[in-house]
Amino acid sequence: MLRNKLTILLMIFLVISILLTPFLKAENDVYIYIYGESTCPSCFQVKNDLIKLFGKDRVFFRDLLENQNYVSDFQNIYNMFKLGDRLEVPLTIIFIGDDVKAIVAGPRDYDYWADMIKYLKPIRGLLISDVDGNEYVCKDSKAINALVNLVKPQHIALETFSLRALTNTSETTLGGTFELKVSTYNNASFKYSDCKIFIKFPVEAEVDIKTEHRYFTYGKNIFIFELGELNPGENKTISIDVEIDEYDKDTLFITVDLVSEENNFNKTTTIVVGVRREKLKTIIPVVIAMALADSINPCTFSVFTALILISTAISGRKRALAIGIPFISAIYIAYFLMGLGLIRVFEYIPYLKYIIIALALFFGISSIMGGLSGRFKSPVPRKFKKLIDKLLERTVNPFSAMGAGLIISVTLLPCTSGPYLVATAVLAHLKNIYLTCLLLAIYNFIFVLPLFIILGGIITLSMRTKTLKIWRSRHLSVMELISGILLILISVYLLIAL
Repeated sequence: MLRNKLTILLMIFLVISILLTPFLKAENDVYIYIYGESTCPSCFQVKNDLIKLFGKDRVFFRDLLENQNYVSDFQNIYNMFKLGDRLEVPLTIIFIGDDVKAIVAGPRDYDYWADMIKYLKPIRGLLISDVDGNEYVCKDSKAINALVNLVKPQHIALETFSLRALTNTSETTLGGTFELKVSTYNNASFKYSDCKIFIKFPVEAEVDIKTEHRYFTYGKNIFIFELGELNPGENKTISIDVEIDEYDKDTLFITVDLVSEENNFNKTTTIVVGVRREKLKTIIPVVIAMALADSINPCTFSVFTALILISTAISGRKRALAIGIPFISAIYIAYFLMGLGLIRVFEYIPYLKYIIIALALFFGISSIMGGLSGRFKSPVPRKFKKLIDKLLERTVNPFSAMGAGLIISVTLLPCTSGPYLVATAVLAHLKNIYLTCLLLAIYNFIFVLPLFIILGGIITLSMRTKTLKIWRSRHLSVMELISGILLILISVYLLIAL
């Protein structure tokens, strides 16, 4: 009874967490552009307050005393949105991701900025706060798009390629190769002049780079590459060999600024260049072990064998193949997408990993007790069981099989979520999308592999359905026991390692 209640609560928690992830991400994707004067005390105060709230790499100050283009943009924004009869600095523009969310004319105090981000998220449109403090929401899409192109042109993109893990010759030395690609869209209305890339490595490290591209240094561990002009549809790639000493962290982060001062463009991103191989040596075994524990999970095993038995009895072995492959493919796709969502949740709520480990220990102990009793009792709620039975009975063609696979993937979460939660919590530590997706794909391949083996056995080896049914009923408790032992061992290991 307790396990059933916990699994239902866990499902609700997972759904809510995944739904909230875009909002959690939004708060971390705030970018602020301030038009002001370097000699203005109010501008200085607003800039410092916003840096305290969002970080130095999220706040961009555009000095009207140094760049005439900034003055022109400043005046155009005031006139476009009728911000007041007088021009007052600072003028602050807030982006969340690629969406402009607010314009604030004049100075505001620290508390104003701290509270603003909380009510900006649900607003549909652009919040305007004029020089007199009056606020309203603008929904003029043409004006909003014009503002975006004026302040933060979207004609240029920055990509990274870092598929290799960094090698390490000692605990404090890293080395590897990565690439940066800068490209403009074909529909860009103008070219970018005098483009530069600022690459900032961790200040505590000793960095040495080798590249065929021209560069110069700017302070410690800051390297500037001159790209020159970028025409519409053009792209340029920089390949860099890097060797880093006196750096003992597992993951290497760099900050990249793409700048075109003549076009008032500045794009900043923080990039994971690579992960220490030693870290991968600890993560990969955990992911594989959890995938193995999940692959022999009695719930999925039981449901799939039931589907094969039904389809074989009704339509024969060939028909079972046409139903089995779409069903397994749907489970793979659904679990992969859910895994990506869970990883995003763990990235933005790091402390959740400890709750997950505690739950994994509980589920592991529960699985062992169930396995030792010799009887397998599914933690899937009774209503979900009825839904699964109905879906299986109605699965008569490839399309219905795929639909059933997608729905059943969700309804079986209470029974299969333990190992997957642990694996995705560990993968969230990588913070490298390429390696994360690769390991997640491997996990899910291992997860569905037994289903393909069962399907192949029935189709090619003429495995008797009666034999399969007897084997399933006799060994579910053993599978539950093995799964529980693996879950507990990995959970204890993670408690020590994390």
